[in-house]
Amino acid sequence: MSLTQRQWQLLKAIVEEYIENGVPAGSVELVNKCRLGFSPATTRNEMNCLMRQGYLEQPHTSAGRVPALLGYRLYLEKMLEEAAVPVLQEVAIKQQLWQEKANPYQALRQAALSLSENSQCLAMVTSDPNQVFIGGPANILDYDEFFDIDITRSVLNLLDHHDLLVDLFSKAKGSNDIKVLIGSELELPNFEKCSLAFTSYRTGRYRGYLAVLGPCRLKYQSVLPLLRYIKNLIEDLGNLW
Repeated sequence: MSLTQRQWQLLKAIVEEYIENGVPAGSVELVNKCRLGFSPATTRNEMNCLMRQGYLEQPHTSAGRVPALLGYRLYLEKMLEEAAVPVLQEVAIKQQLWQEKANPYQALRQAALSLSENSQCLAMVTSDPNQVFIGGPANILDYDEFFDIDITRSVLNLLDHHDLLVDLFSKAKGSNDIKVLIGSELELPNFEKCSLAFTSYRTGRYRGYLAVLGPCRLKYQSVLPLLRYIKNLIEDLGNLW
């Protein structure tokens, strides 16, 4: 079912507000903060319509709304406006990686560290044969979703299983250079509140993936261009290996 312009505007506002704050969005707060141009009553009615269509969920009876998988997917495919990587961030990351240009494995390790530091999530860089470089595993504890010990244990267990990672990377479809799997799309127990964004890289001698793992409310606007930037740096460095 197609969305009206008002529903489109509202869904985008709810997704971005939840990504930013991690708090279910209520009608009054949305109207006041996002300047939607319509009343709280109208907002509630439209939120109910979006829930019936599967774009929103209500965690508790008295709570506001949060994006459902369908809402995140529509946001990523049709609404997302990527932010440019800040120039100072670009310069710092490039300097960090180029300091390791003589050692491919050190460069890939640094890529994982730079990716985790700048995304504030868990980062992974894989390489043949079965090498996985990890950055920032403690970062996930900054998100309420990972206060659940079963979720955190499952995520950390994933890091020890290269075959599971490769299987995840193979699940993504489509032609976009950056792939995203959200919640149930990961098809792993206890990953319903997680999101995995990743891209592949290829140099003359090395190939693999760069990935960021965090909550479903990953900051896609900044994480996706960051992944793309570091991928391009690795491929540039690969000309020297």
